[in-house]
Amino acid sequence: MDKKKLRQTMNNALACCSDRQIALWSEDITRHIVSLDIYRSARVIMTFLSMAGEYNTSSLIAQALADGKTVVVPRVNFADKTMAAVKLSSLDQDMVIDRYGLRNPADNIEVDISKIELIIVPGLTFDANGRRLGRGGGFYDRFLSREQVSNAIRCAVAFELQLVDNVPTDDHDVLMSLLVTEKRVIEVSL
Repeated sequence: MDKKKLRQTMNNALACCSDRQIALWSEDITRHIVSLDIYRSARVIMTFLSMAGEYNTSSLIAQALADGKTVVVPRVNFADKTMAAVKLSSLDQDMVIDRYGLRNPADNIEVDISKIELIIVPGLTFDANGRRLGRGGGFYDRFLSREQVSNAIRCAVAFELQLVDNVPTDDHDVLMSLLVTEKRVIEVSL
């Protein structure tokens, strides 16, 4: 199946999931993440501010902040197709919503990306070999391929229904180090 068809199929599958089911699966994923050694040792974690239909990062963010970790989230620059890491101090802090519906901390404090030790990565579909299919903009692949974040653990988060046998990839697609679902943690041999 090509990338376009796979994206369409996965978007349709996710649209059939209830908010309640996504919330329950998200709590299970968060429990798995916070039990990981890399989570416990990481001082700076990058995650994303979730949108409807994907892993809800709110409980992970709350736990990380309570654990005294620095939490950063991506700020997307659509003009040059890049991402920066900006500090998130609270789930209640003022946000700016961009034209695509993405939330960004209003104070916009950038963090040195070389300090990030764990990156929680969203996507539409994944396979057990660490391959990821995102929404098609290439923002995460460009960010994850930067030398400054090459030592960070790339942790994909997905629901079991988002796993497929084989995700089609291109040369620029970056592999994940870990895959966490509501049922398991898959360590990828890179």
